[in-house]
Amino acid sequence: MTRKLTYLYFLLLPVTSAFAITQVVSLCLILLVVLVLLLAFDIYKGESSIYVSKTDGIILGFWLVTAVSFVLNLGIYSSSKPFNHIFAYTYVILGNYFLFKNILLNQFKRKEISFEKISYFIGIGVLITSVFGLIEFFGKNIFFINIDDFVPRAAVQDYVPLTSTLIRIRSFIEESGHLSFYYELLGPIGLYGLRKSRRLFYLTLVLTVICFILSFSTAGWLIVAAIGIVVLLFYITKFLIQSNEKSNLYPLVKLISISLLLFFISFYIYNEIGKAFVENTIFVKLTSSGSADDRTDRAVEAYNALLNSNFFQLILGHGPAAYDSLHFTAATLILYQVFALESGILGLFLFLSFMAANIYQAFFIKNQTLKIIFISSLFAALFHFIFIGNYYYPWLWVLIILSQIVKQQQKPTT
Repeated sequence: MTRKLTYLYFLLLPVTSAFAITQVVSLCLILLVVLVLLLAFDIYKGESSIYVSKTDGIILGFWLVTAVSFVLNLGIYSSSKPFNHIFAYTYVILGNYFLFKNILLNQFKRKEISFEKISYFIGIGVLITSVFGLIEFFGKNIFFINIDDFVPRAAVQDYVPLTSTLIRIRSFIEESGHLSFYYELLGPIGLYGLRKSRRLFYLTLVLTVICFILSFSTAGWLIVAAIGIVVLLFYITKFLIQSNEKSNLYPLVKLISISLLLFFISFYIYNEIGKAFVENTIFVKLTSSGSADDRTDRAVEAYNALLNSNFFQLILGHGPAAYDSLHFTAATLILYQVFALESGILGLFLFLSFMAANIYQAFFIKNQTLKIIFISSLFAALFHFIFIGNYYYPWLWVLIILSQIVKQQQKPTT
């Protein structure tokens, strides 16, 4: 039963807004609670254990700092939001990461689950998300059918973000930008899981690329483009070194030729078809859109609050939901500012140390494809958190857990 529920959890990872019971209680949260109860029962029977690594200690330290900040700032709270947010921190760090990691580790130890199956179900989830996203896009923009009327959501039921003359897609997720975040973090792993079925792989790849584009996420586009260029340069350098060693330039010439061909085709399509459209989306959003102005105003407000904080507040923060306690006009969007305000410089340092430790460990994954996937997705998360502050989505924590497990499960070099 635990094995089936675990695979179902990976399948339902994108369903964070659609079919949710409340804004907090999603299908994944319900599944996680059941899995944690099953883990507790297995521990009681002596069939499972709790494992704690040094890396776990860093993020648990982050949670502890946040909890201490919550207690020390009890006197300044003016609403229930700080209590809701400390619950969110606890659910994410202890539930989404620590306990779920132990749920997986115990099943791996008993050989009940495998990374191949996990990545496969993530891939099916990506495919279903993309199919529904295209149904949503064409339904709203071509047939003028509001798909949201047929999909129950606990929050943001009527979502009509306009980009140029089109309505952006969000699929099962709350917002379009968050959909691109999901694709950045788990899309590559999902495609890896579908690689043994060429039809499923290419179908999912094409549909995912289309949906990623139709999300019109400026942050997502820029991050994927930047990481794609870095990965391409890495492979060119790798081929150059190997070619010099083997005195065989054919692989390098082939790679460079394909890269140049794709570049010129992309440039032609952009220049002839997409130039005006892209300029009306990316550049407008970056320079003169209400969204950009709003983000800037929020960032400045958070920055000024940090400047006006005393030494104690700088180190340990103002507690969860600091934007509410400090009476901001709106919530802070940049994750790093959120953590600096709520958990202080110490909390932010621990979170960044945790991310750095996982990226460092990912470099020791022997499977070169998985190494590139995990490192790229982890960096994508770091960059995307400049634009959003939604740490509570399970995708980052699943990505980190899987990178750790892949490294642990690989056979030692003899």
